[in-house]
Amino acid sequence: MPKGERDVEMKNVEQAKDKSSDTNSDSTSFHDSETKRLRQQQLLQDMEKKYEALSEEWKKIQMQSIDDMNFMQLMELCRHKGMSEKLIQQILELTSSK
Repeated sequence: MPKGERDVEMKNVEQAKDKSSDTNSDSTSFHDSETKRLRQQQLLQDMEKKYEALSEEWKKIQMQSIDDMNFMQLMELCRHKGMSEKLIQQILELTSSK
């Protein structure tokens, strides 16, 4: 093979290698970005689950506070209406045993 043809052939081989490494680089870059996207999606789902759990917990706390408040208002009403302490104590025992 004459020297000129060999140089052209070598140049073609080098260009093919460059294209091959570019393709590998692109696929690696795509793989990295896809992995990052999946990781972010998983983090988002985890955070949504935690938010839902905290929301449920907050609702329970709010309901308990409302129950406590209603109970205290009920007890105050009982005292105001002149119920005996013994009757109020029985109400307390019944409600606390639930």
